Amino acid sequence: MKIKLTYWVAAILLLVQFQTSCIYDKEYVDTEEESLTSKYISFSVNVAQQAAATRADGYTWGDDYPSVLGTDFENRILTGSLNVYAFDVNGNYLATVQNISYGGLQQDEGIYEFFGVLQNETINPDLSIGAGTELMLVVAANCGTITIKDGEPDLEGLTFVNEWDAFISQKSSIPMWGAKKITLTGDANQDVGEIDLLRALAKVEILLDNGIKDKYEITSAQITKSYTTGYCFPGNWNITPTPSLLHENSFREYGKPEAIVNNVNLFPVSSSYMIYMPEIDNQKDDVRINITIKDKTNNNAIYEFSGDRAVRFATYENTGLLPDNPVPFNVVRNHYYRYILTGVGPADIKVICDVRPYAEVNLRPGFGL
Repeated sequence: MKIKLTYWVAAILLLVQFQTSCIYDKEYVDTEEESLTSKYISFSVNVAQQAAATRADGYTWGDDYPSVLGTDFENRILTGSLNVYAFDVNGNYLATVQNISYGGLQQDEGIYEFFGVLQNETINPDLSIGAGTELMLVVAANCGTITIKDGEPDLEGLTFVNEWDAFISQKSSIPMWGAKKITLTGDANQDVGEIDLLRALAKVEILLDNGIKDKYEITSAQITKSYTTGYCFPGNWNITPTPSLLHENSFREYGKPEAIVNNVNLFPVSSSYMIYMPEIDNQKDDVRINITIKDKTNNNAIYEFSGDRAVRFATYENTGLLPDNPVPFNVVRNHYYRYILTGVGPADIKVICDVRPYAEVNLRPGFGL
Protein backbone atom coordinates (compact mmCIF):
# COMPACT_ATOMS: atom_id res chain seq x y z
CA MET A 1 0.00 0.00 0.00
CA LYS A 2 1.19 3.49 -0.78
CA ILE A 3 0.64 7.02 0.42
CA LYS A 4 -0.55 9.20 -2.41
CA LEU A 5 -0.58 12.98 -2.38
CA THR A 6 -2.13 14.64 -5.40
CA TYR A 7 -1.53 18.16 -6.70
CA TRP A 8 -3.77 19.47 -9.49
CA VAL A 9 -2.79 22.68 -11.18
CA ALA A 10 -5.43 24.91 -12.87
CA ALA A 11 -6.19 28.46 -14.01
CA ILE A 12 -6.21 31.11 -11.27
CA LEU A 13 -9.85 32.09 -11.75
CA LEU A 14 -10.98 28.51 -11.26
CA LEU A 15 -9.07 27.71 -8.08
CA VAL A 16 -10.99 25.56 -5.62
CA GLN A 17 -10.98 26.29 -1.88
CA PHE A 18 -9.58 23.16 -0.22
CA GLN A 19 -9.72 22.13 3.43
CA THR A 20 -7.71 19.33 4.98
CA SER A 21 -10.74 17.70 6.52
CA CYS A 22 -12.73 17.33 3.30
CA ILE A 23 -12.59 15.09 0.24
CA TYR A 24 -12.91 16.62 -3.21
CA ASP A 25 -13.34 15.41 -6.75
CA LYS A 26 -10.49 16.13 -9.16
CA GLU A 27 -10.91 19.44 -10.99
CA TYR A 28 -9.87 19.73 -14.64
CA VAL A 29 -9.65 23.01 -16.50
CA ASP A 30 -9.81 23.40 -20.26
CA THR A 31 -7.21 26.14 -20.68
CA GLU A 32 -5.12 26.92 -23.74
CA GLU A 33 -1.41 26.42 -23.15
CA GLU A 34 -0.46 29.96 -24.17
CA SER A 35 -2.74 31.44 -21.48
CA LEU A 36 -1.56 29.26 -18.60
CA THR A 37 -0.68 31.37 -15.57
CA SER A 38 -1.06 28.60 -13.02
CA LYS A 39 -1.24 24.84 -12.99
CA TYR A 40 -2.75 22.14 -10.81
CA ILE A 41 -0.13 19.45 -10.16
CA SER A 42 -0.70 16.09 -8.50
CA PHE A 43 1.76 13.59 -7.08
CA SER A 44 1.82 10.68 -4.68
CA VAL A 45 4.25 10.50 -1.78
CA ASN A 46 5.58 7.19 -0.49
CA VAL A 47 7.41 6.87 2.80
CA ALA A 48 10.24 5.03 1.10
CA GLN A 49 11.95 1.81 2.10
CA GLN A 50 15.23 2.01 3.94
CA ALA A 51 18.51 0.71 2.60
CA ALA A 52 20.73 -1.94 4.18
CA ALA A 53 23.95 -0.60 5.63
CA THR A 54 25.87 -3.57 4.27
CA ARG A 55 24.94 -2.51 0.73
CA ALA A 56 25.67 1.19 1.05
CA ASP A 57 28.48 2.03 -1.36
CA GLY A 58 27.40 2.22 -4.98
CA TYR A 59 23.73 1.57 -4.24
CA THR A 60 20.83 3.98 -4.53
CA TRP A 61 17.67 4.45 -2.52
CA GLY A 62 15.75 3.10 -5.50
CA ASP A 63 17.35 -0.35 -5.36
CA ASP A 64 15.05 -3.23 -4.45
CA TYR A 65 15.62 -4.48 -0.89
CA PRO A 66 13.77 -6.84 1.44
CA SER A 67 11.62 -4.61 3.59
CA VAL A 68 9.77 -4.23 6.88
CA LEU A 69 6.75 -2.09 7.62
CA GLY A 70 7.12 1.18 9.48
CA THR A 71 4.96 2.00 12.48
CA ASP A 72 2.24 4.65 12.50
CA PHE A 73 4.70 7.10 14.04
CA GLU A 74 7.38 6.40 11.44
CA ASN A 75 4.95 7.01 8.56
CA ARG A 76 3.09 9.98 10.01
CA ILE A 77 2.86 13.31 8.19
CA LEU A 78 1.37 16.03 10.38
CA THR A 79 -1.36 18.33 9.10
CA GLY A 80 0.11 21.54 7.73
CA SER A 81 3.65 20.14 7.72
CA LEU A 82 3.90 19.36 3.99
CA ASN A 83 5.82 21.85 1.82
CA VAL A 84 6.62 21.48 -1.88
CA TYR A 85 9.11 23.51 -3.90
CA ALA A 86 10.06 23.75 -7.58
CA PHE A 87 13.73 23.92 -8.60
CA ASP A 88 15.35 23.86 -12.01
CA VAL A 89 17.43 20.80 -12.87
CA ASN A 90 20.59 22.63 -11.75
CA GLY A 91 19.24 23.08 -8.23
CA ASN A 92 18.17 26.73 -8.47
CA TYR A 93 15.02 27.66 -6.55
CA LEU A 94 12.08 28.75 -8.71
CA ALA A 95 8.81 28.58 -6.80
CA THR A 96 6.81 27.35 -3.84
CA VAL A 97 3.73 25.25 -4.56
CA GLN A 98 0.71 27.08 -3.15
CA ASN A 99 -2.61 26.03 -1.58
CA ILE A 100 -1.54 22.54 -0.53
CA SER A 101 -4.62 20.67 0.66
CA TYR A 102 -5.76 17.17 1.52
CA GLY A 103 -7.95 15.72 -1.22
CA GLY A 104 -9.19 12.52 0.37
CA LEU A 105 -8.75 8.77 0.56
CA GLN A 106 -9.59 6.32 -2.21
CA GLN A 107 -10.86 3.40 -0.16
CA ASP A 108 -10.25 0.78 -2.84
CA GLU A 109 -6.58 1.66 -3.27
CA GLY A 110 -5.65 3.10 0.12
CA ILE A 111 -4.32 6.22 -1.62
CA TYR A 112 -4.31 9.70 -0.08
CA GLU A 113 -4.65 12.61 -2.49
CA PHE A 114 -3.44 16.19 -2.12
CA PHE A 115 -3.75 19.32 -4.21
CA GLY A 116 -1.65 22.42 -4.88
CA VAL A 117 -1.03 25.23 -7.34
CA LEU A 118 2.06 26.32 -9.27
CA GLN A 119 1.63 29.97 -10.23
CA ASN A 120 3.56 31.92 -12.84
CA GLU A 121 2.85 35.41 -11.46
CA THR A 122 4.30 34.89 -8.00
CA ILE A 123 7.52 33.05 -8.80
CA ASN A 124 10.93 33.36 -10.36
CA PRO A 125 10.47 34.90 -13.84
CA ASP A 126 12.76 32.22 -15.27
CA LEU A 127 10.11 29.58 -14.64
CA SER A 128 7.93 28.54 -17.53
CA ILE A 129 5.02 26.21 -16.87
CA GLY A 130 4.61 25.39 -20.54
CA ALA A 131 5.08 22.00 -22.18
CA GLY A 132 8.60 20.55 -22.00
CA THR A 133 9.78 22.48 -18.93
CA GLU A 134 11.91 20.27 -16.66
CA LEU A 135 11.63 20.83 -12.92
CA MET A 136 12.78 19.16 -9.73
CA LEU A 137 9.97 18.95 -7.17
CA VAL A 138 11.34 18.87 -3.62
CA VAL A 139 9.14 17.82 -0.69
CA ALA A 140 9.70 18.72 2.97
CA ALA A 141 7.44 16.97 5.48
CA ASN A 142 7.41 17.36 9.28
CA CYS A 143 10.33 19.80 9.08
CA GLY A 144 8.86 22.58 11.22
CA THR A 145 9.04 26.26 10.37
CA ILE A 146 10.95 26.94 7.16
CA THR A 147 12.60 30.36 7.15
CA ILE A 148 13.09 32.57 4.10
CA LYS A 149 16.66 33.60 3.32
CA ASP A 150 17.39 36.04 0.47
CA GLY A 151 13.90 35.46 -0.91
CA GLU A 152 14.20 31.67 -0.91
CA PRO A 153 13.30 28.92 1.58
CA ASP A 154 16.41 27.98 3.58
CA LEU A 155 16.28 24.25 2.93
CA GLU A 156 20.04 23.67 2.98
CA GLY A 157 20.25 24.84 6.59
CA LEU A 158 16.95 23.31 7.69
CA THR A 159 17.45 21.37 10.94
CA PHE A 160 15.30 19.61 13.49
CA VAL A 161 15.61 19.09 17.23
CA ASN A 162 15.38 15.42 18.08
CA GLU A 163 13.25 14.47 21.08
CA TRP A 164 14.37 11.13 22.45
CA ASP A 165 10.84 10.13 23.42
CA ALA A 166 9.24 11.46 20.22
CA PHE A 167 7.91 8.06 19.20
CA ILE A 168 5.41 8.04 22.06
CA SER A 169 4.02 11.50 21.30
CA GLN A 170 0.87 11.83 19.20
CA LYS A 171 1.95 15.31 18.13
CA SER A 172 5.47 14.40 17.02
CA SER A 173 6.80 13.06 13.75
CA ILE A 174 9.99 12.25 11.85
CA PRO A 175 11.24 14.88 9.37
CA MET A 176 11.21 13.62 5.77
CA TRP A 177 12.55 14.70 2.37
CA GLY A 178 11.88 13.61 -1.19
CA ALA A 179 12.58 14.83 -4.73
CA LYS A 180 11.49 13.98 -8.25
CA LYS A 181 12.47 15.29 -11.68
CA ILE A 182 9.42 16.02 -13.85
CA THR A 183 8.64 17.35 -17.32
CA LEU A 184 5.60 19.60 -17.52
CA THR A 185 2.88 19.09 -20.08
CA GLY A 186 0.94 21.92 -21.70
CA ASP A 187 -2.19 20.92 -19.81
CA ALA A 188 -3.70 22.90 -16.97
CA ASN A 189 -3.83 19.70 -14.87
CA GLN A 190 -0.96 17.26 -14.43
CA ASP A 191 -0.37 14.20 -12.28
CA VAL A 192 3.40 13.94 -11.88
CA GLY A 193 3.44 10.53 -10.20
CA GLU A 194 5.12 9.32 -7.02
CA ILE A 195 7.84 10.86 -4.89
CA ASP A 196 9.65 8.68 -2.34
CA LEU A 197 10.37 10.22 1.05
CA LEU A 198 13.39 9.43 3.23
CA ARG A 199 13.20 9.80 7.00
CA ALA A 200 15.85 12.06 8.55
CA LEU A 201 16.35 9.71 11.52
CA ALA A 202 17.72 6.21 11.96
CA LYS A 203 15.91 3.70 14.16
CA VAL A 204 17.96 1.58 16.57
CA GLU A 205 16.46 -1.36 18.45
CA ILE A 206 18.00 -4.00 20.71
CA LEU A 207 16.18 -7.08 22.01
CA LEU A 208 16.63 -10.64 23.26
CA ASP A 209 16.07 -13.63 21.02
CA ASN A 210 12.91 -15.54 21.88
CA GLY A 211 15.01 -18.55 22.89
CA ILE A 212 16.64 -16.75 25.84
CA LYS A 213 13.91 -14.36 27.00
CA ASP A 214 12.94 -16.59 29.92
CA LYS A 215 16.53 -16.64 31.21
CA TYR A 216 17.68 -13.04 30.74
CA GLU A 217 16.34 -9.49 30.81
CA ILE A 218 17.79 -6.29 29.37
CA THR A 219 17.64 -3.71 32.16
CA SER A 220 19.20 -0.72 30.37
CA ALA A 221 20.73 0.35 27.06
CA GLN A 222 22.60 3.51 26.11
CA ILE A 223 24.04 5.00 22.92
CA THR A 224 27.50 6.31 23.77
CA LYS A 225 27.09 9.38 21.54
CA SER A 226 24.35 11.09 19.58
CA TYR A 227 23.18 14.53 18.46
CA THR A 228 20.27 16.61 19.67
CA THR A 229 20.00 18.09 16.17
CA GLY A 230 20.13 16.83 12.60
CA TYR A 231 19.65 18.08 9.05
CA CYS A 232 16.19 17.54 7.59
CA PHE A 233 17.59 17.10 4.08
CA PRO A 234 20.36 14.73 2.91
CA GLY A 235 23.29 15.60 0.70
CA ASN A 236 22.55 16.48 -2.96
CA TRP A 237 18.94 17.10 -1.96
CA ASN A 238 18.05 19.59 -4.71
CA ILE A 239 19.62 17.94 -7.77
CA THR A 240 19.02 14.20 -7.33
CA PRO A 241 15.67 12.37 -7.35
CA THR A 242 15.16 10.18 -4.28
CA PRO A 243 15.50 6.76 -6.01
CA SER A 244 18.73 7.84 -7.78
CA LEU A 245 20.50 9.20 -4.69
CA LEU A 246 23.56 7.13 -3.80
CA HIS A 247 23.69 6.06 -0.16
CA GLU A 248 27.16 7.48 0.35
CA ASN A 249 26.07 10.82 -1.14
CA SER A 250 22.98 11.10 1.07
CA PHE A 251 24.87 10.94 4.39
CA ARG A 252 24.97 14.32 6.15
CA GLU A 253 26.05 14.45 9.78
CA TYR A 254 25.20 17.60 11.75
CA GLY A 255 28.62 17.53 13.36
CA LYS A 256 28.51 20.61 15.59
CA PRO A 257 30.06 20.01 19.06
CA GLU A 258 27.35 21.93 20.93
CA ALA A 259 24.74 19.41 19.74
CA ILE A 260 26.61 16.32 21.01
CA VAL A 261 25.06 14.31 23.84
CA ASN A 262 26.71 11.32 25.50
CA ASN A 263 25.24 8.15 27.02
CA VAL A 264 21.71 8.61 25.70
CA ASN A 265 19.17 6.12 27.03
CA LEU A 266 17.23 3.87 24.72
CA PHE A 267 13.58 3.60 25.74
CA PRO A 268 11.93 0.35 26.81
CA VAL A 269 9.15 -0.43 24.33
CA SER A 270 7.30 -3.72 24.69
CA SER A 271 10.05 -6.38 24.78
CA SER A 272 12.87 -4.25 23.36
CA TYR A 273 14.81 -1.02 23.82
CA MET A 274 14.82 1.51 20.99
CA ILE A 275 15.64 5.05 19.94
CA TYR A 276 15.47 7.33 16.89
CA MET A 277 18.68 9.24 16.25
CA PRO A 278 20.27 11.60 13.70
CA GLU A 279 23.11 10.50 11.44
CA ILE A 280 26.58 9.93 12.91
CA ASP A 281 29.96 9.46 11.26
CA ASN A 282 30.88 6.19 12.92
CA GLN A 283 34.20 5.93 11.11
CA LYS A 284 35.27 8.86 13.27
CA ASP A 285 33.36 8.30 16.51
CA ASP A 286 32.87 4.51 16.77
CA VAL A 287 29.54 4.89 18.55
CA ARG A 288 28.50 1.88 20.64
CA ILE A 289 25.52 0.61 22.61
CA ASN A 290 26.23 -0.14 26.27
CA ILE A 291 23.77 -2.60 27.80
CA THR A 292 23.14 -4.26 31.15
CA ILE A 293 21.50 -7.68 31.37
CA LYS A 294 20.01 -9.50 34.34
CA ASP A 295 20.64 -13.25 34.53
CA LYS A 296 17.46 -14.71 36.01
CA THR A 297 19.07 -18.16 36.19
CA ASN A 298 21.95 -16.95 38.40
CA ASN A 299 20.39 -15.11 41.36
CA ASN A 300 19.59 -12.11 39.11
CA ALA A 301 23.26 -11.40 38.52
CA ILE A 302 23.86 -8.23 36.48
CA TYR A 303 26.21 -8.30 33.49
CA GLU A 304 27.47 -5.03 32.02
CA PHE A 305 28.61 -4.84 28.41
CA SER A 306 30.45 -1.62 27.60
CA GLY A 307 33.72 -0.53 26.01
CA ASP A 308 35.14 -3.38 23.93
CA ARG A 309 32.22 -5.61 25.00
CA ALA A 310 29.50 -3.16 23.92
CA VAL A 311 27.26 -3.69 20.91
CA ARG A 312 28.84 -2.11 17.82
CA PHE A 313 27.60 -0.60 14.58
CA ALA A 314 29.56 -3.16 12.61
CA THR A 315 29.08 -6.46 10.80
CA TYR A 316 28.98 -9.47 13.12
CA GLU A 317 30.19 -12.92 12.09
CA ASN A 318 27.91 -15.97 11.85
CA THR A 319 29.10 -16.96 15.33
CA GLY A 320 27.39 -13.86 16.74
CA LEU A 321 30.75 -12.33 17.65
CA LEU A 322 32.67 -9.44 16.14
CA PRO A 323 35.73 -10.11 13.96
CA ASP A 324 39.14 -9.26 15.38
CA ASN A 325 39.24 -5.88 13.64
CA PRO A 326 35.62 -4.80 13.11
CA VAL A 327 35.02 -1.97 10.67
CA PRO A 328 32.30 0.35 11.99
CA PHE A 329 29.63 1.61 9.60
CA ASN A 330 27.92 4.98 9.77
CA VAL A 331 24.55 5.51 11.39
CA VAL A 332 22.59 6.70 8.35
CA ARG A 333 19.16 8.28 7.97
CA ASN A 334 16.24 6.06 6.99
CA HIS A 335 17.98 2.90 8.24
CA TYR A 336 16.60 0.43 10.79
CA TYR A 337 19.38 -1.13 12.93
CA ARG A 338 18.01 -4.14 14.80
CA TYR A 339 20.25 -6.07 17.19
CA ILE A 340 19.04 -9.46 18.40
CA LEU A 341 20.98 -10.94 21.34
CA THR A 342 21.11 -14.70 20.84
CA GLY A 343 23.52 -15.63 23.64
CA VAL A 344 24.54 -14.10 26.96
CA GLY A 345 27.39 -14.91 29.31
CA PRO A 346 29.36 -13.07 31.99
CA ALA A 347 32.13 -12.30 29.49
CA ASP A 348 30.40 -11.71 26.16
CA ILE A 349 27.18 -11.67 24.18
CA LYS A 350 26.28 -13.07 20.78
CA VAL A 351 24.55 -10.72 18.39
CA ILE A 352 22.67 -10.78 15.10
CA CYS A 353 22.96 -7.37 13.45
CA ASP A 354 19.89 -7.06 11.23
CA VAL A 355 19.70 -3.92 9.08
CA ARG A 356 16.58 -3.69 6.93
CA PRO A 357 14.72 -1.30 4.63
CA TYR A 358 11.25 0.01 5.37
CA ALA A 359 8.52 -0.94 2.92
CA GLU A 360 6.40 1.64 1.15
CA VAL A 361 3.31 1.98 3.30
CA ASN A 362 0.14 4.02 3.57
CA LEU A 363 -0.62 6.62 6.14
CA ARG A 364 -3.44 5.42 8.29
CA PRO A 365 -6.94 6.96 8.06
CA GLY A 366 -7.06 10.16 10.04
CA PHE A 367 -3.94 11.38 8.23
CA GLY A 368 -2.03 14.06 10.10
CA LEU A 369 -3.27 13.66 13.67
